[in-house]
Amino acid sequence: MLGTAVAWWQGNVADMAAIGGPVSLLILLSLADDLRPLPAKVRLACHLLAALWLLSSLGGTGRPLVNLMLIVGCAWAANLYNFMDGADGLAGGMAAIGFGGLGLSAFLHGDANLALACLAIAAAAAGFLLFNLAPARIFMGDAGSVPLGFLAAAIGYLGWQHGIWPGWLPFAIFSPFVVDASLTLFARARRGERLSEAHREHFYQRLVRMGWSHHRLAVQEYLLMVSVTAWAIALTRLSPAWQWLGLGMLAAGYSVIVLSINSRWNHRAQV
Repeated sequence: MLGTAVAWWQGNVADMAAIGGPVSLLILLSLADDLRPLPAKVRLACHLLAALWLLSSLGGTGRPLVNLMLIVGCAWAANLYNFMDGADGLAGGMAAIGFGGLGLSAFLHGDANLALACLAIAAAAAGFLLFNLAPARIFMGDAGSVPLGFLAAAIGYLGWQHGIWPGWLPFAIFSPFVVDASLTLFARARRGERLSEAHREHFYQRLVRMGWSHHRLAVQEYLLMVSVTAWAIALTRLSPAWQWLGLGMLAAGYSVIVLSINSRWNHRAQV
């Protein structure tokens, strides 16, 4: 986070001051939580407050329902990134690829300012990743994962607000995290489990429990994210009809992956 802040300051990146305040709040909150766990309600309230602060700083959409969805979406992004930080090299690598993809998209659409903002985060994540690959020597913690998730949502909104990319692009690029965390949350809620409790039910955790090493998991996740990032950026060059068709194909691909993992997991439980 400090490396990103220095890069933004040196590059005089516009609009980042509006993002920096809410992100700083989340860094301090998450660092305190790393040192001494805070109640889930306190964390969630601060995540929503940071999202409201962000939207107020950047200017809302003028549509109350959309504004509410954006606030909830930013808070959810902060949490889902934290949920997915559970294997060596996973969250750091996804940050380097994901923000790198957003930076490339911004560059291709002629916004050097937003491209620099994204690539600064990607570079900082890549530097961290050198020490986080399996076997990891340092770990991200909430102070790294929560702000990263929030930044993905904040910059995604900023690019959409400026007309740089369609609103679905950030979701598509970070879809390996979005799909895993969201489906796992819905499944646990359906079973009546406490959502604030730690667990090992994410799809990536199931793969590790079925014998995948952290290195193999990271490599496969990187390949998946590079593929969906390239696919998403390519779709932005097409007409809206082709974009929706491409997103439908992406959803179908995830359905195959999810069903395959669930099938293997259920077979393992029966053996």
